[in-house]
Amino acid sequence: LLGLLVPFRPSPPEPLIVHAEVKEVVEPIKAIECDKNMTIDQCRIRERIRTEFSDFPAFVETIRCESGFRQFKSDGSVITSHTADVGVAQINVPHWGETAKQLGYDIMTEDGNLLMARHVLKVQGLRAWVCYNNLAGGR
Repeated sequence: LLGLLVPFRPSPPEPLIVHAEVKEVVEPIKAIECDKNMTIDQCRIRERIRTEFSDFPAFVETIRCESGFRQFKSDGSVITSHTADVGVAQINVPHWGETAKQLGYDIMTEDGNLLMARHVLKVQGLRAWVCYNNLAGGR
């Protein structure tokens, strides 16, 4: 099913220096396909995860299962599970909270949450996420 198409622009490229003048490089906006049941923000986060975690393709589906690509609830508070997992990557606060602080990651923000997710992936791999284990069939 085709849903809403929303613009997605990756990080801005570095400016070019031509004859000591700074010229802005403008990349074309890439349209991304958005499922009809997703918000524009969920689509943006999904595309961000696809781009930033391309070395872990299964992570996209894992995060879809864990948080539905949401960092915040509609009231603006960070999504939190009954087991104290927070944010888009559902980082477990009792297990990873102190490490996140030591690394300078604020897991209550989207950026900090995804930075911590990268760290968790390096330390434990995808098996750190319950949804991955469920999707993988417990293998």
